[in-house]
Amino acid sequence: SKYQGKHNDTILIPTDAHKTGLVSQYISYESFYHDPAITKLVQQEIAAKKFYNKDPDQEIIKQAREELAKVLDVYEKILEGKEYLNGEFSLADLFHTPYTHYIYSMEAHSEL
Repeated sequence: SKYQGKHNDTILIPTDAHKTGLVSQYISYESFYHDPAITKLVQQEIAAKKFYNKDPDQEIIKQAREELAKVLDVYEKILEGKEYLNGEFSLADLFHTPYTHYIYSMEAHSEL
């Protein structure tokens, strides 16, 4: 909050109390629903072979895809008619970046 707008025009946490609350809500949703599902998928598809020399567990992949599909359905409703979760770019959008970029690069799951 201290440095918002000092070096550029980006405001990651809105000053409006309602919008600030929504940013917190979306960050929580990401932490408790989006991240766990997507992490399972990334761990199986990338980390299993690379770090543990194991084949991906197809049952965990199936479960993770189902969980993630439900989460993405919620996001579709939230994003209806807007480009960013809060209507404008915010910290909530950045919270979704770390593992999401892996899904785009996985051919088997890129449709998600």
